[in-house]
Parts: sequence; C-alpha cells; structure tokens
Amino acid sequence: MKNSPIIIISIAAVFIAGILYYDFMHDSTIQSAQMTESKAQGESFFTVITEPQTATDSEEPNEGQDNNAVQPQIEYELTEPVEKVEEIGWIPSWDYNRGLNSAESIADRLNSVSPVWFSVNGDGSLNDNQPASIDDIKKFCRENKILLIPTISMFDSAIIKPVLQDEEYYNRHINEIIGYVVSRDYDGIDLDYEMIELTEKQKFLNFVQTLSEELHLRGKKLSVTVLAKWNTLLYPSLNETRSVQDWKVLGQYSDQIRIMTYDLHGPGSEAGPIGPLDWQASVLERAVEEVEKNKIWLGVNLYGYQWGSDGSILALTYRQIEEVFDEYNVKGEYNKTFGEGIARYPCGDSECTIYYQTPEGISARKALAEKFGIAGVTYWRLGDENNLLKGI
Repeated sequence: MKNSPIIIISIAAVFIAGILYYDFMHDSTIQSAQMTESKAQGESFFTVITEPQTATDSEEPNEGQDNNAVQPQIEYELTEPVEKVEEIGWIPSWDYNRGLNSAESIADRLNSVSPVWFSVNGDGSLNDNQPASIDDIKKFCRENKILLIPTISMFDSAIIKPVLQDEEYYNRHINEIIGYVVSRDYDGIDLDYEMIELTEKQKFLNFVQTLSEELHLRGKKLSVTVLAKWNTLLYPSLNETRSVQDWKVLGQYSDQIRIMTYDLHGPGSEAGPIGPLDWQASVLERAVEEVEKNKIWLGVNLYGYQWGSDGSILALTYRQIEEVFDEYNVKGEYNKTFGEGIARYPCGDSECTIYYQTPEGISARKALAEKFGIAGVTYWRLGDENNLLKGI
C-alpha cells in the first residue's frame, strides 16, 4: 500500500475538480432564469422564491454557504465626517428617473454615476437601452463635475465566449464601445461582465488591455466591476469567473475597480447579513495587496432581503422595507457588528427575518473605506432608497 497517499490525493483532486466543474456548469444553466434581481433584468422585488437556489448573478454570487467566510467580530464606526471617501452610484435603466433624482440629492458627494444602459450580444454588438434624451443627466453631471460612466452588463458566458474568440466579433465589440463613448461624450465605460469561462481568461484580459488603451488614447476612463474574492479554498459559486477576473492585471489597465461586496447571504442561502463588515474587510485586505488603493471602490447594497420560514425570499428596496415595517408594525434594530439592520416578525402564515441597509451601516462602510485608504464606495443602486443616503 505504498501508493495509498498518492491514490488518496488523486481522488481528492478529482473530487475538487468535479465540484468546480459542476459549480460553473450549474451556474451557466440557471443564470438566465435566476437573474430577476440583476442589473440586466431589473428588480422583480415581489417575486417569491420558494425553492432553494444556487447563487445568482443578481448583484454578486451567493456566498452565504461558504464555511470559510470570515465571521464578523470587529465594529466599524464613523466617529467624524469622512473627507476623502467619494461615492459612486449605479442607476438602473428601468428606474432611470428615480435614480437620477437620487443622484441629484447627493450631487455634492458623487464622483461618478453609472446608468446601466448597455448589454452584450453574441456578435459583439451592444444592446442600447439609453433613454431617447440624456440631456438632463449630462447637464447634471457637467454642472456638478460628476463623471458619466455608463455600465455594460453581461451575465452569460455563452454570449461573451464567441465575442472573445471570433476576431470580427471582438473588433466589433471594442469599436462599438469606443464609438458610443466618443460620440455621446461619456467620460468612460464600466464593464460588469459577471460570467466568463476560465478558458477565456487570457482573451478577456487582452480585451480589457486593448479597450483600456483605446479609451485612454481618447482621454476616457475604464471601470471594471468584479466579484468579491477573499481568503478561502473554494468559493461557493462562479469560481471560474473569479479566477478570470485577475485583480492585479485588471488593476493595471483600469481606472476603477468596483468590488461587489454584497449578497454574502441572499437567494439560495439561509437568512444572514448581506454584506457584513468583517467580510468586506477581508475582501479589502486582499484587494489592497493587488490593486492601487486609489482605484478600489467598495460595493454597498442599498436594498435588503426578507426570508420567510416557508422558504420564500423577497428582495426589497429601502422604500419597500419601510412599507413592510409599517404594514407589520415592526421596528428593526441596527447590529453594529454586521453593520446592518435586522428585524424578525410574523408575516402572514410565515415567520420572517429581514436584513437591510441603514444610514448607520452606510456610515460604517465609509469608515471602513477610509480605514483602508481606498477611493470610496459604490452603491447598488440609486433610486427608491428614500432618505437612506441623505445626511450621511
């Protein structure tokens, strides 16, 4: 039995490889059905999910089932106003007017705004969801010295794969991005590409480099939105995409690296904090080792999740959360360790638990950003958050 250790190691390696393959293939299969809460699809906030699900691409994969995730232990508080931490806001195309109104209410704090106006076709062309007129947002940005950096969203590896492999599609993709940015006088573009096969890693990184060089030649900026990574042996989902998103390389060519540090718990997981502070700190610890600090932006959710004991999950904006609290006569409590609000209450025939963002939580995350010396925080999403951001 001298070869027993070798056999055991080989079996273990095959087992782990099997997990990685199943994880990616399963995510690829379910992604289009599961993205009702995504940047691309809009927010079906009252869609009840009654069956356990694997992580979606809604904002960030469900990392709630990772046994290696850091457990919150440290409290972060904002003891005095933060001067150096700037703010970014994504504006969904399906809620453009309210998103712009929200941006206008915090104009003095915004570095840039990113309307989610584009998605990717398999031939490299872009779907354009920009409103007929953008004079209002361009005027607003110009008067307040805010960068207008629209977002291109992509959540399907089957779409981006031919774009990266076919020279004609590849060139069309780059040319269309440059064409829109220049002809419409955007300040840059944000890439939110959340599902890419590992086999396409080098092609994707080459694409980012080429696009970056073309944008910079024209005085434009490149932002790349990435999945969260922290110190763990195996992520619960989208392992291949996380590997493709090499922060060191992306950081060389990008002006902004926006990290989606939310949905640690969400659809497919048990009730828990959406973006607990210590987990976010562990992500930033890795980020500052790989990317220049002034390029890093910490993702902050402005929404919450309601879990029912019947297995249902609702994603709710802050306005909707306030309506739920009024309906059930509920008062939530702020947990300083997680940096989130929590409430438990009977709801219909179920017992509900909700985790949600609060003004104190936003202040704590700005303090966390300041602690790490990064550029700032980026919000998903502006619009329907009522007064959540005001006065912070």
